[in-house]
Amino acid sequence: MQNKSDVDVLIVGAGPTGLTLACELQRRHIAVKIIEKRAGISMKSRATNVQARTFELFHFMGIEKEFLKEGKKLQAGRIFIKEKELCKLNISQLPLTYPFVLIVPQSKTETILTHHLQKLGGEVVYQKELIDFREMENGIHYCTIKDNSSNTEVITTKYLISCEGAHSRIRSIADIHFDGMEYTDDFLLADATLDWNKSRKESYTWFYKDGVFITMPLPNSDHWRLFTNLPTHKNKKNINNDTAKNLALLQELFTERTGDKHTKIGKATWVSNFKIGRRIAATFKKGKVLLAGDAAHIHNPLGGQGFNVGIQDAFNIAWKLALVLEKKAVPELLETYEEERRPIVETILESTHYRSMLTFPKNNWLRFLRDHMLPPLIKVPFIQKVMLQNASQLHLHYTNSQLSKTQISTYSFFRKTLKAGQRVPNSPCLFNQQTTHIFSILNTPHFTLLFFVPSHNQLTEFKTWAKEYFSTINAYIVLPKATKDYLYPTSQIIIDHTNTLYQQFGIKKTSDALCLIRPDGYIAYYSVPANWLGLQQYLITSKLQLSCLKKSTM
Repeated sequence: MQNKSDVDVLIVGAGPTGLTLACELQRRHIAVKIIEKRAGISMKSRATNVQARTFELFHFMGIEKEFLKEGKKLQAGRIFIKEKELCKLNISQLPLTYPFVLIVPQSKTETILTHHLQKLGGEVVYQKELIDFREMENGIHYCTIKDNSSNTEVITTKYLISCEGAHSRIRSIADIHFDGMEYTDDFLLADATLDWNKSRKESYTWFYKDGVFITMPLPNSDHWRLFTNLPTHKNKKNINNDTAKNLALLQELFTERTGDKHTKIGKATWVSNFKIGRRIAATFKKGKVLLAGDAAHIHNPLGGQGFNVGIQDAFNIAWKLALVLEKKAVPELLETYEEERRPIVETILESTHYRSMLTFPKNNWLRFLRDHMLPPLIKVPFIQKVMLQNASQLHLHYTNSQLSKTQISTYSFFRKTLKAGQRVPNSPCLFNQQTTHIFSILNTPHFTLLFFVPSHNQLTEFKTWAKEYFSTINAYIVLPKATKDYLYPTSQIIIDHTNTLYQQFGIKKTSDALCLIRPDGYIAYYSVPANWLGLQQYLITSKLQLSCLKKSTM
């Protein structure tokens, strides 16, 4: 029996989820192999919406400029009922680091991620398909791989991760149920030109009695993404693979649902018809087999959430799996992948399901609710803000995770403070005598520790811990204001020069505090006032159990 694996991790599926996971593992010098049964990068636009939280992760990866170059900033969305405009959802007015939805065709997303993987020293092996696998007693998986000529080979791996999509072969072999439902509607989608003069910085949605018609600008072209459902009486018999007929049907539905009798749909680069489902795997992890992205969950594409959820799945797995393989954390750390991601996925499945029921009403009550009760609500600025923030996924958190620990004093309890498990705010700051933001400092595959302290003279504990206890944690001192005499190099000091950083972290400038930030930008440990022994206990007793932490002599 072979006791040594060929690779530490085998990823099957080179879509956005698989490529993100491969990049983050390669970045951490993990022996990873990624295979894809297609001949190359997808040429279809498919998923397009990059939400704000996902764009933050691309910033951590160092590839946000590439996405900005290839993408289109969607700054607002207009909603109509027939010709009457109901409201305008203005994304650009939100107080976000990235106040837009970035429209990037999946073909470009895969290209950017593939090139990034190559720069990191990895590559995608195309025209390779996993057809079977079995786990041996030593915990190593023997995976049978077939190429496009039906030649087979065996790859051995410690961990096997399915990023294959909804029809995951790995999920099927592992006998993991994929429970859920399929919606009755048929859908049409096209990337085509429209001979109108509407702003290409906005999307347009028209509600109709039995459905919706959505248009959204695509980047670096004059094309628009068109999306609609077919009315029940046109289902199936009107759907076919004839592009011209499908475009004619789209034109008919566009005219009917928008009330626009003048705009014509022109040249199309892609036309597709499909059904959508709502499903979730019974488990995201079985032994050393993990599911991510559409292999673990699928839902209605309204709101552009699914692609983003998969990217965040990959990020959650990557840093944990790397620590386990490097023996810097116990294997049980990987159990927190499902613990953290499943509640978020279930919430998104539920919200998109209710959105589907309202968007595609099947009875008069739901239609009345959508057309008469919903319009006054979504005109309210507060409701619009909540809708946009939910779509951005910035509100998602892991506060109930075993990896999240908050320790605050009774006084601080009554202040608006952060909690462990929340996303860290991207506060402006002064670092290395340069104006920047916290996210630029977090651009690292390691944990980051921020020590908020009123004065640079109160650094005894920091000196002890930063130099003697942490070898894989980047530690920084956060001061409320600049001072001429530093006890540490400016490369370890962050200055709150705008009086924003302390405020957004919920810390008084006369208090000290500790904030340990995970590699994915969520807070792991948070204490006000600073509790160094509490931090030590957290690292020892949590599932991290970082082996880089030496035994305390305090």
